[in-house]
Amino acid sequence: MTARNELLVSSGIPSAHWQLFPEATGPILMIGWRLATGRSVDDGVPPEVALVLARVLTSLGWVSFFEGSDPTRATDDQVDAISSTGIGDRVRAAVAGLPKKVYGVSTRRPELAAAAFDASVFSWVMQGQAILISPCDRKPPALEWTQMLAITGGDKSALEAAVSEWGAEAVVRPGVDGDVAGLLAANESVRERALASIRDVASGNGFSVRVLSENEFAAALAE
Repeated sequence: MTARNELLVSSGIPSAHWQLFPEATGPILMIGWRLATGRSVDDGVPPEVALVLARVLTSLGWVSFFEGSDPTRATDDQVDAISSTGIGDRVRAAVAGLPKKVYGVSTRRPELAAAAFDASVFSWVMQGQAILISPCDRKPPALEWTQMLAITGGDKSALEAAVSEWGAEAVVRPGVDGDVAGLLAANESVRERALASIRDVASGNGFSVRVLSENEFAAALAE
């Protein structure tokens, strides 16, 4: 049992074991968590961790994620319906267990962004979610059905396109069993901003931060 809540961070290309970013070569942060209560990490993202991560991500810009139902929104939130348009799309939707219409949600509000870790249909634990971070001075990306399906499915080309063509500066997705989060940044500057935000937000919310090698990270999760 740890003495206090903490975030664990590893910087570098993670091994395939974590199932984060296949064959990625860009700047990556891997993020894990441990709670003072000793709660298992095997049940997805605990609410207190989800809110801290949401505060980190919204400090970086627009946070965009996917939901199976239309969320309660505020004036500044952007919610776009994403519909399957053809027979092929509908077949792929059925195979993926998705309805014919889902929603792309973009927000700067941490309380809404935290819903990404517990969204209906797009399960974090089952590695079915993807979160895009885009600059706050631009309109967040509105993805089409095939783009949504590719990125939530962890497609390598889609993950790379998110930070090179779709207007995002970072993409966040769940690792194996949803026990960790991975952040793929467009460049080293974005990764450094993300790490600085993790430290700042964690310290203001009762969390400590440990930056570890991958082996140390794995050992800390297992403690």
